[in-house]
Amino acid sequence: GFWQDWASSAPSSPSWDWTADGGQVAMLMRAQALGATRFELFSNSPMWWMCANHNPSGGPTGTEDNLQSWNHEQHATYLATIAEHARKEWKIHFATVDPFNEPSAHWWKASGTQEGCHFSTDLQSQVAVSLRQELDKRSLTEVRVSASDENTYTEALSTWRALSSAGKTAIEQVNVHGYEQAGGRRD
Repeated sequence: GFWQDWASSAPSSPSWDWTADGGQVAMLMRAQALGATRFELFSNSPMWWMCANHNPSGGPTGTEDNLQSWNHEQHATYLATIAEHARKEWKIHFATVDPFNEPSAHWWKASGTQEGCHFSTDLQSQVAVSLRQELDKRSLTEVRVSASDENTYTEALSTWRALSSAGKTAIEQVNVHGYEQAGGRRD
């Protein structure tokens, strides 16, 4: 990730390394050069230093929120700052920003080999609202918050119903992986 440590949220400070994910940035720019016109920024997990156990693969059991309470807004700041930097420096305009990836799943454990983070629906609501505010502060009002990228249609519906009204208002696009294939609810 680009935000290397908590010392400063200023994107021009040494806390940020805009070369850290050079391959991903090159892929985005190549896709745009080949005609891609729609881009989504998403996060598998908050930065390691934002996590309660400093492990972006998950918490000890996979059932607890691993984002430290004092970093709820920092996660939103991180994503909004990337969206702003991408627009100004790389000429990549993200249509949406999704702060989660399968957040209700219980398999995001510290012993895992893939980045992931469990988020309760209360925390998802808080982060979605914070992300909307951070995007607006950067005059990225047309960038929509998307969520929650749940694993199945059934989980997506359950999560949506459990989000706060403020969280639902902040989220303008619902994403879901759809691993239920032809099964599961789609309403």
